[in-house]
Amino acid sequence: DASELIPFLGEFTDVGFAPIEAGLLKALFQSNTIAAFGFAEEILPFTDVIPTFTLAWCLSTLWPTTPLAKSLLPQVDGEGAEVGAQGGG
Repeated sequence: DASELIPFLGEFTDVGFAPIEAGLLKALFQSNTIAAFGFAEEILPFTDVIPTFTLAWCLSTLWPTTPLAKSLLPQVDGEGAEVGAQGGG
């Protein structure tokens, strides 16, 4: 990313981007654990090489039945509704 071109500037911009990334991860994957991991990955120095969004997408799309995905992601039924969620009406 462009902020990494100037030494150490990228690490300071990560402080502002960390809550944005956590919010986006939470919105996309409905997982507090994945959102917290994304926040920590952004806020910690020199961890930008971890592809958090890609890993979360792979877990939810390619490997949703693995034990790791089952522990990190909300479980959904065949119709896309979260298992255990109360429906209105």
